[in-house]
Amino acid sequence: MSQSTFIPPDKYAKAIRQIPYGKVVTLADLRAYLGQSDSVPVFSGIATLIVAWSEEDESIPYWRVLKSGGEVNAKYPGGLEAQKVLLEAEGHRIIQKGKTKMKYYVKDYQEQSYLFDVKRNLM
Repeated sequence: MSQSTFIPPDKYAKAIRQIPYGKVVTLADLRAYLGQSDSVPVFSGIATLIVAWSEEDESIPYWRVLKSGGEVNAKYPGGLEAQKVLLEAEGHRIIQKGKTKMKYYVKDYQEQSYLFDVKRNLM
């Protein structure tokens, strides 16, 4: 049964720590793994931001958590450019979309070689 309440950031941090180098997950997949309802995505977004901004030593690879459609999260530390650098360093190809509001996406993020299956690998 899925929860509609806030899941503590430490549970997100624990799950995010387990995402291996070169792999990515979507926030929706992470939320589903933790048993949080899709009807309250703002809670998972807030928890992930807390995790991202609380770690300066990069021991929690928050940049590996993407928004829906493979979008890079501009609210993570350093903004879009920093996330782009971190993801490209792990072998991901970043594409730009948008004319007035620039957005970055991980190209082919759903390919098996890039997408980390949280349900299968973290359970």
